[in-house]
Amino acid sequence: MTRLYLMFLLLAGSLVLLVGCGDEGGGVVVTTPRVTQTYPENGAEGVDLATAISVWFSRDMEESSLDSVYVLGRDIVQREYDSSEKKLTLHFDGLLDADSTYRVRVSSFCMDTEGNNLAADYTFSFRAGPFVCEERGDEFEPNDNVETAAPIEIGITYPMLTSCGGDERWDFYSFTLDTAAKVTATTRMRNMDTTYTGWQIYWANARGDYYTTLGSSFEIGDSAVSFEYSFLPGTYYLAVWKYYADHHYVVYDLRLDTSEPCPDDSYEDNDFWYDAVPMDPGHYDSLRACYLDGDYFAVELTTGQTLTVTMTQVTGYLGLRRLIIYGPGMSGSVGNTSTDEPKSEAWTAVADGTHFVEVRWWSDDEVIYGLDIDVSGP
Repeated sequence: MTRLYLMFLLLAGSLVLLVGCGDEGGGVVVTTPRVTQTYPENGAEGVDLATAISVWFSRDMEESSLDSVYVLGRDIVQREYDSSEKKLTLHFDGLLDADSTYRVRVSSFCMDTEGNNLAADYTFSFRAGPFVCEERGDEFEPNDNVETAAPIEIGITYPMLTSCGGDERWDFYSFTLDTAAKVTATTRMRNMDTTYTGWQIYWANARGDYYTTLGSSFEIGDSAVSFEYSFLPGTYYLAVWKYYADHHYVVYDLRLDTSEPCPDDSYEDNDFWYDAVPMDPGHYDSLRACYLDGDYFAVELTTGQTLTVTMTQVTGYLGLRRLIIYGPGMSGSVGNTSTDEPKSEAWTAVADGTHFVEVRWWSDDEVIYGLDIDVSGP
């Protein structure tokens, strides 16, 4: 009996050595992949509502097989696999539900790049925290004004940004252009806790003055809004604003894209009154304007002189246009029109000083126009 038992031990040891020798001994070493870490950890409480879920594996995994990772009761809108870290990240469309428990299932159908499956399903669960609007921020906060604007890159989608409550209604972002370009900002609503919200997008300069703004109203089911403006090289600012000062929150994505700029004239960048181009009386042609672009010109007047400005449009009617003459103190004579007929405005100076002419167009295409500037009187 003792001899047989010893022979059995020797035989078992030989088999173990044979399997452990790999190719040299003719055996095969099989290492089953396993889950080594998760975020959130199993049993975690108070998890942030904007969190993404991550799963780390012991071996490099076959990416297509990771479609077998599920979050029960939640749609996954994006899966990212980093082979260098052996890490799978799951992103959701909007925030998690507050005070809710989520269960994640990593199916045994998941396999490594050598075709080895997990030995069994792996599951873990966590509980999302409560929603506290005042604490619902994002990576760019505080960015509530031009001075604290968050720099962002062109062509990158920034997901799950938040505008929360009455105190955090403004989000400012800065971007830099090396060449002239038309910039399109797109905001996509991912989540909001109200049936209706007002939403505005602004383009601004370093002084915090706005080139123009777009206002929209959103209800549940609305998706995205885009707004464009043509810029010269430089650093500019984009602001989004939740119109109503209430406790509600909005979760949104933001992306900037560039395209060919609108052709402009040599007087640019004269988009504000303090950058107005000095003009003498006379005729000026081949002036150009772009969508929502304001062109400012300055004319010196003495008391009693009358400034008359006539605007003629070379291109056909393309949209609403405005011609305004401002006196000292920036009070103005307003003239809007929706035809391509010549438009005239007149202003009699009540004080010596610089007077300003503003021309603005609401047109999706470039506009070519002319100005006749006449000064009469003492």
